[in-house]
Amino acid sequence: MRKIKWKEIIKNEILIQHKGQDATEIFECIGHSDRSKEMMKEYEIGILDTDSQNDENEGSDTDQVVENQIISNEIERDFFYFGKKIFVFGVGFILIPVICYLLFFYK
Repeated sequence: MRKIKWKEIIKNEILIQHKGQDATEIFECIGHSDRSKEMMKEYEIGILDTDSQNDENEGSDTDQVVENQIISNEIERDFFYFGKKIFVFGVGFILIPVICYLLFFYK
């Protein structure tokens, strides 16, 4: 499984929050470059039809899968952050007494 960067998580959260809505204003507010605005034309799928939207699409299985993946990635990130802290503490807990012993008692 590839590592997901925090920028990707934020991007996915924004996509979930604004699914089925016109997010042009939000895209403009973020301050994207002119190049990204040109790229947007290349990836445009179509124009959002707000008249025929219904509430059946909300909470679909796909949305739940994406949300679960975001949550699992956050948990994984937090676990490794905590693991690094424990590792550093453990190494320090062992090395400090060894160094003290070598400095003061080893002759």
